[in-house]
Amino acid sequence: MEDWSKLNKLVMEDVCMIRVSKNVTSFWFKGLPEELHFSISHRPGDLYWNLHLSKNVINSKNKPKITVCKIRTQDLTTDFENICRYFMSQILEPIPMHRNRRKEAGYLIKQEDLNNRKTFRRFHKGMKSAFQKCSKWVGKKQFRILQNAEAEMTAWASSRENQQRILSGLKRIPRRFSKRNKGGILITQKETTAVIMTNGKLYRIKEAKAIQDIFLSLISPELLRQLHTKILFAIPRVLAATSFKQVERWNNPVEVIIVYSPAKRTEVCA
Repeated sequence: MEDWSKLNKLVMEDVCMIRVSKNVTSFWFKGLPEELHFSISHRPGDLYWNLHLSKNVINSKNKPKITVCKIRTQDLTTDFENICRYFMSQILEPIPMHRNRRKEAGYLIKQEDLNNRKTFRRFHKGMKSAFQKCSKWVGKKQFRILQNAEAEMTAWASSRENQQRILSGLKRIPRRFSKRNKGGILITQKETTAVIMTNGKLYRIKEAKAIQDIFLSLISPELLRQLHTKILFAIPRVLAATSFKQVERWNNPVEVIIVYSPAKRTEVCA
């Protein structure tokens, strides 16, 4: 059995890559040249955290890179709770569960049931087995999800045996929800969706709300245009360079300042 605590790199073939270390988080996504990647430098003692574009080279001390932007560490820690609250309000929406709605809502599978009940333990075991067919470990620290993952998991979930296992373990929507944070799956005549139970209420993820769109909503249009221009400028220059010295003159990051508006309870970068 692999030790997931040692995992520091996740790869979805031809889609994205993320690598996490103590002081730097690096990522790549489809559309960016394979020779490049973005990194967020977040050393605890630094005055600023920064986002930079780097070239994949062995010599990390002299690698070509251009820092795109930087943000004062104190600003992040001061407004971190407000930023998290804003993100959650953009991602989640409450599901009204009054008496009439409960009769129509159908069934709720709690995460604890998926983990503990005999019916869903078999389901979980089968899901794990199917996922292992379309993923693999590379060494001890990298986990790779193969290109056939979606087709493999869809075929497994669509089997009659698995559908019957789910149906046999369903429970009606409860009248009250736990105030502790719990996850689950809501099944109705109209939809099957992941939900979160917290503070006695039920929430689901908003439709058509991409994470990048939420992030971009924190940034003023002027700053967004400036960052976009700087990234497009940096890509060909970092790609062509063989050392940091060749791109050093362009290593002048844009400073991002968080402006918090208590009245609107939103945060905007300017």
